[in-house]
Amino acid sequence: MSDIDRITKALLLAYIGDIDCTLTNSDCNELTKYITGLKYENIRLQSELKAANEDAERLTKYHIIRGAANECRYCHKYEIGLDDIIHDPDCPYQLHVERIAKEAQS
Repeated sequence: MSDIDRITKALLLAYIGDIDCTLTNSDCNELTKYITGLKYENIRLQSELKAANEDAERLTKYHIIRGAANECRYCHKYEIGLDDIIHDPDCPYQLHVERIAKEAQS
């Protein structure tokens, strides 16, 4: 069992009241390093998500190929009217639209 696992287990057990928990300075330092690492990982993932959202927004602006019929450049479904296209469920445009709608409901 790693030090982090041991410390986490001790903290959880102390939290639920099963044992008294005392941490050494070494334990506190390890826990602080672990929490700091989690904070940096969270910042990195938030940044990646923001970049992915911006990229998805950019790509969905140009999803229609105009011609005799309007065609989605991702799933290749087409119809005469722009709003009449029924995209595939895994079409990047459709997934983006659904995600935005879900966020608006929250």
